[in-house]
Amino acid sequence: MPASGLTPHPGDEIHATVPLLSVVICTYNRAELLRQALESISRQSLPRRGYEVIVVDNNSTDHTRSVADSFAREQPNVRYLLEREQGLSRARNLGWQQARGEYVAYMDDDSRAPPEWLETARGVIERHAPSVFGGNVFPWFDSEKPAWYRNGYDTHVQQEHAGPLDPAPSKHLPGMNIVFKRSLLQEVGGFSANLGMHGTRIGYAEETAIVNHVRYGMPGHLVHYEPSFSLEHYVRPEKMRVSWRMASCFASGRDSCRMTYLYPSIPPADRADRGRVGLFVAMAIKSLRLLLSLAHGLTWRDQTRYPNYRHYWLDRSLTHLFALGILREHYAQKSAGRPG
Repeated sequence: MPASGLTPHPGDEIHATVPLLSVVICTYNRAELLRQALESISRQSLPRRGYEVIVVDNNSTDHTRSVADSFAREQPNVRYLLEREQGLSRARNLGWQQARGEYVAYMDDDSRAPPEWLETARGVIERHAPSVFGGNVFPWFDSEKPAWYRNGYDTHVQQEHAGPLDPAPSKHLPGMNIVFKRSLLQEVGGFSANLGMHGTRIGYAEETAIVNHVRYGMPGHLVHYEPSFSLEHYVRPEKMRVSWRMASCFASGRDSCRMTYLYPSIPPADRADRGRVGLFVAMAIKSLRLLLSLAHGLTWRDQTRYPNYRHYWLDRSLTHLFALGILREHYAQKSAGRPG
């Protein structure tokens, strides 16, 4: 096998044509979910000569390789790559570096794309030629949901209309449904290894950092949002636990702050102008507010608006955890001597 980790396969006639799109699916120990993602891509209405599929295995220990190989044997536009160094950003980088398409579409290994997904992407490219674009994400389940759970907790809809992404800092393109022009990824140097998932350790913002770098520091590049460009993302049972939501929210705040240190073009996160002592005091105050908010949700919440205390915690209390993540990262960066 070549040192690059590519799986040999038949179908050289397809590879003689450079595809418009390269679909990159980075995966780690989710072989059966990967199978469903690949099945959804195999049913695309876009002719296969118009796209390729690259599975980047981030050093899995399950039967991920055999799943990818089974699709590669049947479909000559599927390739397998192995990235031994742990980290989603590293896997994403290997994917675009080996991609042949003009655009690189990323979907998660636990996502399912509708048959028109890539055809919709082609339409966006032909009409707008954006540097990066994305769309809606809706949840799918294979286990019973808790009575208090709302589908909106895992629904990502940034705006209702197609067009340039809303410039509000809170708006972003979901990383499990995002397409970059390959030349843009090359220009910015790809994804930062200091952001994103790392094995089972929660991490975010590797794609948001690039999008925000383009929005704030690279005028002339179009960041487009297309609501009709949508897919489904799996909600694992542990994601329907408040403890997971709390850890995820803290990590989101931490990484939204970290990317501002990695990309100077992105405006600093809140409280960047404070010193270590000021940040420590701010963390203590925010922690107290978090505890008070959790207590309020248990006892004094508006039960008409928040029938279950978890609704209050997820809708209101977690904003304090997000802010704590920001403050903690500022503190860590200042402790390392990096100016904000």
